[in-house]
Amino acid sequence: MLDIARMRNIPALVYIAPRPTDFFPFDPTAYAAFKQDLAALAAEREAGFANIEDAVFPDDKFGMADLAFGFYARDPFHFSADGHAQMADALLPHIRRHIVERRDRR
Repeated sequence: MLDIARMRNIPALVYIAPRPTDFFPFDPTAYAAFKQDLAALAAEREAGFANIEDAVFPDDKFGMADLAFGFYARDPFHFSADGHAQMADALLPHIRRHIVERRDRR
């Protein structure tokens, strides 16, 4: 998608999504490598990059998932309406800088 966006002169933004701080479902070493790889990919494809992994807080802004076993468990990938608002607030300056300003320069 980044290659297509670049070919069509469409600005793009790659970002590291928010994650809870009290529950970390990833291997820390693999997660660090993933973030580095995404930053490098964005740079290679001339896309913007933002790491907003700590943007949603406190951790109760993350949701609960129905595991179909009669109980809910923490969901580290989805958040409440308040969490979505926090993510939007964190992304907005990056969107302005990497998307809107680039578009307006054309």
